[in-house]
Amino acid sequence: MAVAYRGVAMGTIWLAALAVWSNARARESTLTALHQQQQAAERAAYEERVALSDWLGQEISVELAMVDWRLNHLSRRARRDELHTEALVLRRAVQRAHQSLHGKAMRLRAARPDHLPRRE
Repeated sequence: MAVAYRGVAMGTIWLAALAVWSNARARESTLTALHQQQQAAERAAYEERVALSDWLGQEISVELAMVDWRLNHLSRRARRDELHTEALVLRRAVQRAHQSLHGKAMRLRAARPDHLPRRE
């Protein structure tokens, strides 16, 4: 009878160990999948920030430079002092916006997750 109890006890222990092992494998595969999804989301967010940075630098920055150039042209050709002064004020505002835009574009690019390769 003692042998039968030992056999049942060993069988129960092996079943419990098998259940724990199975749960550990399932947990490990779930964690691996979550880690891959997190890295994919980080990569997508970084690529979106880079695209936004490119757009800011290539589209908006060019438009601001054009407005600055036209205001400079206007202030040089202005015959009235008040028009000349207003054009200078607007030029300074455009230049500040351009500098702010450039700084934001650089900060967007700088926030690269460590596991992503550098994009030149």
